[in-house]
Amino acid sequence: MHDVDHETRPGALDRALASLQWTLGMARRTVLPAGQWTDLPAGSGAFHFASSGSAEVRVGDQRWSLAVGDLLLIGTGRRHELHATGDATVVSGFFDHDEPGRQVMAFLPETVAVPGFAGHEPELAGLIEQMVCAPEPARAGEALICRQIASAVLSAAVRSWAERGLAPERWLQRFDDPLVARAVDAIRTDPGRGWTVDELAREATMSRSAFAEQFRVVVGCSPAAYLTAVRVQRGMELLAQGASIAEVAQRMGYESEAGFRRAFRRHTGTNPASWRQTAAAG
Repeated sequence: MHDVDHETRPGALDRALASLQWTLGMARRTVLPAGQWTDLPAGSGAFHFASSGSAEVRVGDQRWSLAVGDLLLIGTGRRHELHATGDATVVSGFFDHDEPGRQVMAFLPETVAVPGFAGHEPELAGLIEQMVCAPEPARAGEALICRQIASAVLSAAVRSWAERGLAPERWLQRFDDPLVARAVDAIRTDPGRGWTVDELAREATMSRSAFAEQFRVVVGCSPAAYLTAVRVQRGMELLAQGASIAEVAQRMGYESEAGFRRAFRRHTGTNPASWRQTAAAG
């Protein structure tokens, strides 16, 4: 944790939040007795808010505890589990974000934990309590209302996370880096291209060595690792739309289906077929 500094000034934070637009697939309330657990559907992202009791969210080997009023934002589509450590009620939303939103999410940690969200944002916590949105809306305008609520809640979560000093150092400077942003844009625009570090450095108008070092500082991983993450994320979206694994592998630039399967498993902890089955069941 660190003190709030010049990076969380309203102007910089406003620019980041303005790019966050969310499309809510569904929201549901899960009630679990102590000791029970449930699988949560894979997708583009999710948030979980502890309405009562206590719970733990598990993503692979990672664990996050939720007490009453805590919120957890998971920006990727990895499969995860909800475990009740006491009798618990958790409101969960499952969402996608548009391309500008993806750019911001690229510079956030995979998971954003906001303890005490309800105390810091009581009005929005109240909206979450009322938030139950089905994949197929029962009333006119319901999908639009749910989307607006989701955008408000998730933007407030990022704001609270930043204002309270929970964010990594200099995260807004990372978002604003114009040269690295060019390379990020290039990858996200055409993830199936066989990008090399030299090509991405040219996109950023930087030398190869300076680009590789700055990219790792800004994004938190190497260009190759980021390219793989984007390919897997896009692959998830295509699989959810009904594309075959072979088609996704080809469109995402893999020479073989096996190569895509290996990358997908390394990134998500499961294989593409199992992920699609779980996503469809959720």
